[in-house]
Amino acid sequence: MEKALSFFREKQLDSFKKYTDLSSNYSKQPKSLEKVHFFLATYYKYSKKPDSAYYHYHQSKNISLQLGDSITTGKRLYNIALLLLNENNILASEIAYISALKNLEKTNFHTIKYYIYNNLGLIAKERERNYKKL
Repeated sequence: MEKALSFFREKQLDSFKKYTDLSSNYSKQPKSLEKVHFFLATYYKYSKKPDSAYYHYHQSKNISLQLGDSITTGKRLYNIALLLLNENNILASEIAYISALKNLEKTNFHTIKYYIYNNLGLIAKERERNYKKL
């Protein structure tokens, strides 16, 4: 996994994916598998393949839920919400942001919470603008 991360830092995304895929073959622990899915989601996000990125973020989130890790679950929901917002799926993005907030409410991740509240405000403004168009 460390080798894959070094390729990511050097922006060698193809090598990053290759080593991440290799890591997934050897990952037996749920936490390691969760990280592999997160890294693959990151690869696909930067490769402009949002459907694949969504799939791997979702898998990562599900594993985090099984592990009872609400912080990582909240972060993955935040990633999913951003992805959905960039794809103009406003309603699904809003739902994912609210779910992320529920998972992060008792944490000190103020920066992520700030971005979530900010994006929820932007979504509300966009919905209001669309409503006025009708």
